[in-house]
Amino acid sequence: MHATLGSDASLELLRIGALPNVCGLTLPAIVEDFRPVCPQTTVRVVAAINADLLARLRQGALDLVIGRLADSATMHRLSFQHLSDESLSSSRSAETTRRDRRRGL
Repeated sequence: MHATLGSDASLELLRIGALPNVCGLTLPAIVEDFRPVCPQTTVRVVAAINADLLARLRQGALDLVIGRLADSATMHRLSFQHLSDESLSSSRSAETTRRDRRRGL
């Protein structure tokens, strides 16, 4: 079975896998927007780490995953859509900075 928005065909159960931070921040709004479109569909959410989510997707235990883009070998034969960018930052302790200065780094 598959969901087709705007047609008579729809899932009765949509199994979504998501990273824990997505479950708390993004997914509630997504599910809220989805409910009026397919009110007869039950949404089941599984929170896990990315590797587990992708494994479950490959096994057919999940219908879709909201996670991080993995390396190309892991993503092989999966279709994906880039949804957002994350900014990365680096930090270190003051002690590390002092130690590096003493070493001339």
